[in-house]
Amino acid sequence: VKNKNIENNLRLKKSSDLELQFKTLFNNSPVGICRVSISGKYIYANPALARMLGYFDATELTSLVQNTTEQIFMFPDERKRVIKKLSIKPYEPVLIEHELKKKNGTSIFTRCKYMGVLNEREQLSYMDVIIEDISDLKKKEQELYDQNDMIMELLKEQQEMNDHLDKQVKERTKELEKKRYELEKMNHELLKMKNLFENMYKKAPIGLFRSSISTGKFLSCNDATAHIFDVRNADEFLKIVNALDIWGNNKKGRDELIEYFRNLLPMTIYNHVDHCQTPISKKERYVSVSEIANFDDDYFEGAFIDVTEEYLAKKKLEEMNKNLENIVNERTHNLIEQYAYTQQLISELEESNHLLKSKTEHLELNQLKLKS
Repeated sequence: VKNKNIENNLRLKKSSDLELQFKTLFNNSPVGICRVSISGKYIYANPALARMLGYFDATELTSLVQNTTEQIFMFPDERKRVIKKLSIKPYEPVLIEHELKKKNGTSIFTRCKYMGVLNEREQLSYMDVIIEDISDLKKKEQELYDQNDMIMELLKEQQEMNDHLDKQVKERTKELEKKRYELEKMNHELLKMKNLFENMYKKAPIGLFRSSISTGKFLSCNDATAHIFDVRNADEFLKIVNALDIWGNNKKGRDELIEYFRNLLPMTIYNHVDHCQTPISKKERYVSVSEIANFDDDYFEGAFIDVTEEYLAKKKLEEMNKNLENIVNERTHNLIEQYAYTQQLISELEESNHLLKSKTEHLELNQLKLKS
């Protein structure tokens, strides 16, 4: 008997400990826990569920809400479908998302897990429910959908721009082909220049990069960036190249660029062309740069486009145009001088003709006098 009393006491203590653990878990759980009758009345609910639905405590929730179907569910048919499923398979959990009404009339999105509770006649009597507020998750999902729509629209616009540029390149190429026949007599240097112009309309490699504002160290880049600066690949580029390396150790110029960005609005894109050099072979490069600055996280981020050929071709063309202008000016000056000289000769001829005419008239007059 004594042993049985000890066993009963141990069982009671264990049961009491389990009950205490359950109450602690129930009251301190971050998710909502409740038992609700089939008619829609809360049997019990924990504080987390009360807070979730905007009530002061669980007591207020269970006293004010007498019919969850009408008072809590935005779409009551959802609850009816859950009850139907649990009536067939009460011990098979039902997972479903609901939009629930709060006390103030607003709503939240929740993820609920239902488990049926049967009465003595093996009929569905209650439902135990675990409820998780997923409103923030839903909001983030919607933001992702919105961002995806925005990205698709931007990609569409980018494709339209690419098609337009491709059309311009083709039209310009046709123009150059047509003009080629008109420039056949030009020297070898002009032919070489024409080839450079054709290359200007080919797609340039685009490099993507991120570098530290404070140290100049490249944090990430793609292979196209490495190729622009005559480095084999991105991994090797990140190991050996600093921003100052490709700007010829022009620290003053880079400091001026950083200061310029400080005066811009955050995340403003700045487009500029930089005179650079390859870090190993020290070859000259002209690079079009589009970048933004994030001073909070200490990085520049943007894109490189190698425009060396186009830039040098432009300089060459400017030089040729200047030479051509000088030739035209020189020839114009010569023509003006020739014209002035011709006018002088005409004037002298007219004067000689006038003298000749006077002498002829005088001679004729003398002949008439002799005859008379």
